[in-house]
Amino acid sequence: MSGCIQLGGGSGQPAAETPTASTTSSSPDTDETPTPITTPRSTPSPSPAPKEWKTLVKETRSGVAHLQVGTCDGTYFGTGFLVDDDLIATASHVIDDANSITVRVDDELISAQVLGKNPKADIALLKLARSSGGYQFSVLETPPELGTEIVVMGFPDSTEVKDAEISDNAFTTNRGSIAAENQIVEYNTGVTVSNLVRYDASTYPGISGGPLISQDAQVVALVSGGRFSADGNQFSGWSFAAPGPSIAQAVEDWSLRGTYSEMKECNNGPADEWPALEPTIDSTHPQAVNIAQSLIAHGQDINAGNYAAAYEIFTPRMQKRVRSEDEWAEGLKTSQWLAWNLVDVTGSGDSLTARVNFATAQAPEYGHEGQTCSFWDIKYTMLWDGTRWLMDDLKKMSEPIDCSADLEDMTHTDEFGD
Repeated sequence: MSGCIQLGGGSGQPAAETPTASTTSSSPDTDETPTPITTPRSTPSPSPAPKEWKTLVKETRSGVAHLQVGTCDGTYFGTGFLVDDDLIATASHVIDDANSITVRVDDELISAQVLGKNPKADIALLKLARSSGGYQFSVLETPPELGTEIVVMGFPDSTEVKDAEISDNAFTTNRGSIAAENQIVEYNTGVTVSNLVRYDASTYPGISGGPLISQDAQVVALVSGGRFSADGNQFSGWSFAAPGPSIAQAVEDWSLRGTYSEMKECNNGPADEWPALEPTIDSTHPQAVNIAQSLIAHGQDINAGNYAAAYEIFTPRMQKRVRSEDEWAEGLKTSQWLAWNLVDVTGSGDSLTARVNFATAQAPEYGHEGQTCSFWDIKYTMLWDGTRWLMDDLKKMSEPIDCSADLEDMTHTDEFGD
């Protein structure tokens, strides 16, 4: 079973009666990942009184996140949930080999980076580029008892993260109960995950990383995978999840980290290690967030060396202007976007103008007049193609300013002048 749906990557059918966790796999270094625990670290506070399931789902829905993960060989989708205003817990296999991550949470699109992941527990923690106002879940720090009633929430079979209406309509809930504990599962990716619980609600591709919540609104486990037959049908009652104590320990450990995990590089992209791109948005235009998401994805893909994906943000007209993908990418092999601010968006309909200030670092031979750091002030013409905003034209408002003297201390800039 997969928590991720692939577009353009492709995968074979899982073996009969073999649990499946993902359509992609990797072998990340787990030396610095937290070790799952099976005993409580502290005595939990008394639980609030149970609520009706429909009330509970309504109150917590805004904290369930829809994930789009770009990799070098395709795009994958999954689920996660807020554990702080800028932290998302999800399944490790959902973000395998990621070079860009887009999150829709509380009806907003936000880019994310990986703070930590542990494939042996199938848990990962993402940090959003900015805070979200969605519901923040608390995690049960004791193992869920057998028979505990739960609701699973997530986005099965949905590949439309950037379309707010389609994403919202894909949200699904499913009731069940905890059926077994201390499960060890060998997935068809070759990864063995231990200390899982088994639950009897159905699990579908795309819902991996989603929360299992109890009737007192606590997350008791995180969806990992399920057991499926060769024809894709799930065996009833055979779904697996990482338990609350493992999630709580991982969140505690990784949330204290000051550095991001490395994103996957494609096409021999730059090896320089820079902080994650943390954008800011000053514009209040209703399409500002959506435009920012396209442009931020473009910059993140450049940073990751995933030039094919960055090239796709151009309209055919813009692609003609910058020439072929290889010609355009040649001058970007040393480039990194360091800071980014959407100053203003103007216009209406399917063609808008976006003014952006941002800084880049590059080798001097690729920089304007030998600059190793350049500050840009650019207006983009953005066109809506029915699914996302694409870059159709750009105009430099001034020649780039040399910021090389500030490069060593530059992490991100909170404000830019207009």
